[in-house]
Amino acid sequence: MAYLFSPYSMSFLLGVICAAALPPLNSLPLTLVALIGFFWLYMQKKPKRTGLYSYLFAFGYFLLGLYWIGNALLVEGNAYRWAWPLAVIGLPLGLSLFYGLAGWFTGHFFKNTPQAFKALFLCHAFVTAEWIRSYVFTGFPWNLMGTAWSDYLILMQSASIIGLLGLTWLMLLIAYLVALACYTNTKKTRLIAGFSAISLIAVNAIFGLYALKTNDTNPDNDAPPVHVITIQPNIPQHEKWDRLYLQQNIDKLIATTLDGIAEQPVDNGSLLIIWPETALSYQLIENKSFLTQLIQRFSAAANTNEITFITGALTRHYDAKADKMRYQNAALYINNQGEIFGQYSKTHLVPFGEYIPFQQYIPLKTVTGFSGFTKGNGPELQTINSHIKLMNKICYEIIFPSEFSVKGSTNQSPNGIVHITNDAWYGTSSGPYQHLNITRWRAIENNTHVFRAANKGVSASITPNGYLKNQAYISKQSSSYIKFYSYKTNASLYILVGIWLCPLLLALMNTILLIKGLKITSKKSLLKNLQNLTF
Repeated sequence: MAYLFSPYSMSFLLGVICAAALPPLNSLPLTLVALIGFFWLYMQKKPKRTGLYSYLFAFGYFLLGLYWIGNALLVEGNAYRWAWPLAVIGLPLGLSLFYGLAGWFTGHFFKNTPQAFKALFLCHAFVTAEWIRSYVFTGFPWNLMGTAWSDYLILMQSASIIGLLGLTWLMLLIAYLVALACYTNTKKTRLIAGFSAISLIAVNAIFGLYALKTNDTNPDNDAPPVHVITIQPNIPQHEKWDRLYLQQNIDKLIATTLDGIAEQPVDNGSLLIIWPETALSYQLIENKSFLTQLIQRFSAAANTNEITFITGALTRHYDAKADKMRYQNAALYINNQGEIFGQYSKTHLVPFGEYIPFQQYIPLKTVTGFSGFTKGNGPELQTINSHIKLMNKICYEIIFPSEFSVKGSTNQSPNGIVHITNDAWYGTSSGPYQHLNITRWRAIENNTHVFRAANKGVSASITPNGYLKNQAYISKQSSSYIKFYSYKTNASLYILVGIWLCPLLLALMNTILLIKGLKITSKKSLLKNLQNLTF
């Protein structure tokens, strides 16, 4: 029984509680309780193996927070169902290493420092681990701990300057300060820690209130509105590429689009229709008459020729140098004549899903025979209606905040971000809700609208302050509509400076704490040696 209530098992439990607070529950108080408990327990019980203590917290967090990833292997007809335990446990085991190392470093280098100081360094080491896991091995910044702020719109707005990573730092620092106030026996320390925590929350809330009230949402009056309809056909994954269902799937996409047009007549302005990820195959794309007839049908239903169609598609092209076909997960821009005038190809591909790292060095037939996708050229802007600039993100590309800057430009900002995805792999688990929530953070960080079309998941329109509009219900065939006006916007402060300012400040703070901690350790060691000489 004593083992069940050891600091290590309690740390794991607190990690699970912290993950339970993620979307769809989305509970800020529960997250704070878990993090406060983590730091308080560390200071109170003084676990000798800080690395294990930290690792178990992270393992509990990722085990529950990412359990849904294994659902992709349970789709009917998947030959890799046997790998489900590896997917569910393997990724949490790997991601937790970053936090275990953060704990090990803290415990190893600050053995002789006060426990409260070690907890402070551990707090910053955790933030550093969050940043590192966002980039190492292609990165996976899913469910940063600051995600819990999304429970309150007003508390999310600081992301426009410091991003989600900055708010993760703020979350962990507040949790540490409250834990310190509960731990310390010194009245002065308790008052300072408590006041500091309350002040940080207050400053964040005041800025959020200011940002919401002063957010420039006045449209460019010279430009007519764009009627945006995002389509959610709700096609089960096991039916998506089955030849028996291909025509049925296309009919479902078309019917949902026509219903969406009928529900929201285009009185003035233009129409933008967005279909989800890989809605069309290359066979249909290469059939020019198909796209022409499709656009004509939509145009007739909407009674307008001012129409742009964006669709996810599986495309292919012949690589003469390699003498083989190359495939891409793409977003196609199609005009009112049914002609493709722009294409964005997914750049940040999913490891082991869309490509296999070090494929040439793995002598297995199932690996060497995997063709995978060819990656695109990075963030791009596509122009529609002669003045509206749109940026595309496909599936989990939306989780990478550093991949929204256009090469060769320091001040080009999109009027809107088009996010197309297919969350059918994960059913009605927490995965699609978490994915949607991450998209809200990108809207705030980039100060722009996001139009999200999910095959099966949650489609929605998201305002520049992260507010969800016309959210579709998960696992329901439907469409989402918004009347969109283009805005004259420049790149946000976060995109210009915040994306690197926060890591630099974090590095500076870590350096200061490291020097301070080593000085304390050296001083205590010196005193101990002097005492040994005296006696």
